[in-house]
Amino acid sequence: MAISDVFLVKAAYTALAKVAVVGIAKLAAEEGTNLVYRGLDPITQEVKYVGITARDFAVREAEHKAAIGTGRELLDYEVVEGATGLSRRGARILEQKLINDYGLDNLLNKINSIAPSKWSLYGITP
Repeated sequence: MAISDVFLVKAAYTALAKVAVVGIAKLAAEEGTNLVYRGLDPITQEVKYVGITARDFAVREAEHKAAIGTGRELLDYEVVEGATGLSRRGARILEQKLINDYGLDNLLNKINSIAPSKWSLYGITP
């Protein structure tokens, strides 16, 4: 393969990567029925849980309150401002960004919403 061919291939991959990033951003911005919420320690107001749901928020909150022995039953829950009407993908991206912001080790969440190996695909930073 000639040097000029290598540059053409590299340019093509770069262009495809840019298209993919724009496409993912559009998918994440699609409207949907999902929302992102968080659970706060009632005393310190520290975020201790981050979640998403496509169901009625009150139903999901009640499930957490009924999960005796998990620690989640002790939290006060609220919808994250501006985090309603999201696509499932958009909700997962925001959820993962918040998990990273608060630190998985500081939360009652057991797993990441998106595998760390996929974060760069969605513009998520550690």
